[in-house]
Amino acid sequence: LPASPPGNVLPVRAIAGTCRPVAQPSPALRCLRNHGRRRAASSSDGTEQSPGPQEQPQDFFSMAFTFFSSGVAFLSGLVASLLQGSAPERDRPARIVQQLGAPPVDAQSDAPVYSLGPFPKCTDASNLRLPGRRVTILTTAALPWRTGPAVNALLRALYLAKRGSSVVLRIPWIEPEAQRQLFQDGSDIFESKEEQEKYVRTWCVEKAGIDSAELPLEIRWYEATYVAAVRSIFPTGDVSSDLGEGENDVLIM
Repeated sequence: LPASPPGNVLPVRAIAGTCRPVAQPSPALRCLRNHGRRRAASSSDGTEQSPGPQEQPQDFFSMAFTFFSSGVAFLSGLVASLLQGSAPERDRPARIVQQLGAPPVDAQSDAPVYSLGPFPKCTDASNLRLPGRRVTILTTAALPWRTGPAVNALLRALYLAKRGSSVVLRIPWIEPEAQRQLFQDGSDIFESKEEQEKYVRTWCVEKAGIDSAELPLEIRWYEATYVAAVRSIFPTGDVSSDLGEGENDVLIM
């Protein structure tokens, strides 16, 4: 490469085997650099040189340019913040509200989320609000084992029965020997299904405040066993084989 570029040719810098022109500084930047060099030279000599008649316009131009650039940057940021703050509500995530028999709508604009038409009406087979529906709830645990499958299924049965539906709660029965593996402290061991059912209905009165005897709620048992290796209860047969008449209407598992 030549030591200095001839004429008005831009200097060239070799980088990784390629050549690219070096950008020339703007007049304002050259003025600021020259001013800094003069201040550094005067500080090293111990004397402060007063600007000449030609240097004062350049210093004034650099200060004016700097002030103008700062003002433009401030105004640009202010306009951007105002535009962002005044964004329309529709640009924000839609708050979907779903109503029965109608498509989901945006609560802010009352516009449908999609225009595929209204939701199909609920059929009689899937409408659990119709009177006379018979609901069977099948779960894998029973009180006094206070787990989710035991407590949640019982509370769901109480709610549906209190609403007027005929409910059958199917819960597992394990023999007293298996109960002793589950409750190793020896408490809450039941010798019969009737004894455990009495415990369950007493819990409904004392803990849930609902007398299950006054509701259309029937408790039925299915044979099961306790597997200590996984601490879970499994049925010993096909639970669906002994569903009574009408219990195949609505099944909740």
